[in-house]
Amino acid sequence: MDFFTGGILCILLLLVLMGMGLQIGLSFLLSGAMISTLLLGFNSSLSLLGQVAYFSIATPTWACIPLFILMGSFAAIGGFARRAYNGVNILSKGVPGSLGIATCFSCALFGAVSGSSIATTAIFGKMALPEMNRLNYDKSFSVGCIASAGTFASMIPPSMMMIIYALFTQQSVGKLFAAGIIPGLLTALCYA
Repeated sequence: MDFFTGGILCILLLLVLMGMGLQIGLSFLLSGAMISTLLLGFNSSLSLLGQVAYFSIATPTWACIPLFILMGSFAAIGGFARRAYNGVNILSKGVPGSLGIATCFSCALFGAVSGSSIATTAIFGKMALPEMNRLNYDKSFSVGCIASAGTFASMIPPSMMMIIYALFTQQSVGKLFAAGIIPGLLTALCYA
């Protein structure tokens, strides 16, 4: 069997496995492993599978993703998010919508520490939403403010999305971080 026929069979097998309801990742793994075993033999296929799995994640850049998640967890547990929120809230007192402004700037600050949009949105959803509800802010405004401000973490360095983008496009992480500072801060300023 030639590689072209193997590729066609791999795609067909992938579609059949997904049509049967198998998870997408498992479908990719099984179809790729089966066709590479047919084309290369069992030992070569097994060796190739191990090498691809190892070398696709054996870069120092991948190591920073769990470390950013850990740093964000430490910041949340250590109370950094609450202190940042309270500090920005004190600075914006007297301004209409001060709690919304405080939420936007606090999300930007926490995003600059954690690098994770999901963590930022989850933490401020638990922390800022009850406070906004207590002060009779409109619920849709409160949720919209938190959901949109939580996305700042993907633009403000150190962003996990920038790291993943740099890995897949083989770009410099440092250059992406430098390019994201001004747009991230301007977006936070405009949202506030």
